[in-house]
Amino acid sequence: MSQSSSFVRPKVPGPLTIIGLDAVHFFVGNLSRARRFYQNRLDFDEVAQSTVDTSHRDQMESVVFQAGDARLMFSAPLAGSSRAARYLRRHPDSAAELIVRVRDLDRAYDVLQARDATLITERLETQTESGPARFFVIATPLGDTNITFLERSDGPFVPPGFRVTGTARAKNPLGISGIDHITSNMRVLRPWIDFLRDMLDFQPYWNVAFHTNDLRPDMKTGTGLRSKVMWEPYSGLKFANNEPLRPHFEKSQIAIFCADNQGPGMQHVALSLPNICEAVAELRRRSIEFLSTPGTYYDALPERLARQGVPAVREPMAELRRLGIQADGNQDGYLLQIFMKDAALYYQDPSAGPFFLELIQREGARSFGEGNFRALFEAIEREQTGENKYPAQ
Repeated sequence: MSQSSSFVRPKVPGPLTIIGLDAVHFFVGNLSRARRFYQNRLDFDEVAQSTVDTSHRDQMESVVFQAGDARLMFSAPLAGSSRAARYLRRHPDSAAELIVRVRDLDRAYDVLQARDATLITERLETQTESGPARFFVIATPLGDTNITFLERSDGPFVPPGFRVTGTARAKNPLGISGIDHITSNMRVLRPWIDFLRDMLDFQPYWNVAFHTNDLRPDMKTGTGLRSKVMWEPYSGLKFANNEPLRPHFEKSQIAIFCADNQGPGMQHVALSLPNICEAVAELRRRSIEFLSTPGTYYDALPERLARQGVPAVREPMAELRRLGIQADGNQDGYLLQIFMKDAALYYQDPSAGPFFLELIQREGARSFGEGNFRALFEAIEREQTGENKYPAQ
């Protein structure tokens, strides 16, 4: 395991002038289901929707939900010829696009063109309810995932061709404040890492590799992963990226994700909040299901945190155990996190896809704990091979 020694953000953006992530865009077959989950269960606010003209032109209906600075956009097909329909013929419901805000679109376009990026569109200009906007789209090595670079006016995020339908509350009732990081799974890590580094100016942030046989060498079916976290220092964008590790490569939960997703893609989005215990207790009351963590994890937790030099965790260990929240960290501080069941398991519907959400509370720790990486990895494998696996349809 290694970790970048510098987390200092530069005072000015890099050559691409990236200043943040505006939204993650999903293609889904059932927009009503997404509305019920994100609005009713997670207290996201609907802030924008595609106009009638845009929906008719693109043959898909789209909506944007927001909690704090976290924005998720969902599009569902209205006709078989739409981009969403074509995508969903190849994949289950998935996150398919990153919308990245830049300060200078011409600069970003010229730099990416000089780097031989695969441009899907030219620079396009439009007028939104928040003011003028300009954008272009590129393809990536992460399967069918695209990146849209957007230059827009300050103010509410309103995608081109959308209308404002509401305002996000100043404080999300669950405390969700933004996106901490995005994790993606792929069978081959190198092309995406090279793309993030050489094309988008991301830098190494943290990495780890482990195998279940490390702790249980008698296992004959254990699997592992190699993970590299990359970040864009000015914006603070962090992408965690995983590939399977031999032996039993094909049985790894990373490989199984790629099979269920019909290719590489975004596995989960981590949502930041200041009080994870309160949020998880409320979500459990709302019947949100989380990946289970065995009692042995909590039995060993105090000793592991002490060995890692983690400062005292304020939250009671009994409360973390009761709620199923994991803890990790280093000398800088600690973090608390929990992972929801993926959508296919949650809805008992493979077409809902293997994407899921993470909740994370950071108390000084800025990296990613190896112990929790391993615990998440093994929890997903228990779901994939255990009795909670959704039935074949």
